Amino acid sequence: VLAWLTWISSAEAEPELRWLWGTQVLAKEVPEAAELNQQISAYLLNLSLHEPPEIRSNRNGAWQSRNKKFLDFKAHPKSSGIRKQVKRLREAVDSALKEYLGAESEAHAVQIEASWANVNPACGLNGPHVHPFAALSGAYYVNCGNNATSRLPCAINLMDPRPSAPMAALPAEVRDALDFGIDWTLSLWPGTVLIFPSWLSHWVPPNSAPRQRMTISFNAGLALCETSLLGCWHEGPK
Repeated sequence: VLAWLTWISSAEAEPELRWLWGTQVLAKEVPEAAELNQQISAYLLNLSLHEPPEIRSNRNGAWQSRNKKFLDFKAHPKSSGIRKQVKRLREAVDSALKEYLGAESEAHAVQIEASWANVNPACGLNGPHVHPFAALSGAYYVNCGNNATSRLPCAINLMDPRPSAPMAALPAEVRDALDFGIDWTLSLWPGTVLIFPSWLSHWVPPNSAPRQRMTISFNAGLALCETSLLGCWHEGPK
């Protein structure tokens, strides 16, 4: 069973923290991100045209960058002219991670351990997968493939992490209240950061927009402050 959820669609919207199947999921929009997205979109399009993809969950011509430190501005050549934009994006992701953790961010060191770019052409998709060896994962939505005549959000499907839940013999009202057997399809607009636990299975439906769908995905690790050499918050390269 599929259920649909459209999240924040304006820069004035408050961050939305929701519990799906008792699992915390956050969507936070970056204010005034239109110019940022335009510049990153042009950069990603050029990369996807000139660099071979790394094949993971990407299918049907979907491209994934081999650079797994995308949110480290030093991983991009100075000549690219994109370092300033990557630094701003990194700050937005760090802020969203803090928002997700809430008070727990004071007790944990958080570090983005991997980040990469995705460009999905028409019909491009990402099959069901998890992000192993990480604590939190997510994506920043750069471009949902729209043109002047169409405005479609980016879709991502989060799968019920309780695979046996649909087998429970419970009244329909109880099953519905607990989302038993329901996979949530989220609709998110460009400029949004999405965060969820790395173990949560998810997939990206085929891109139905006329242009490329572009995102930046990331994995983050957690450590207790007293056991971390990074201090209580690691904000990445300066």
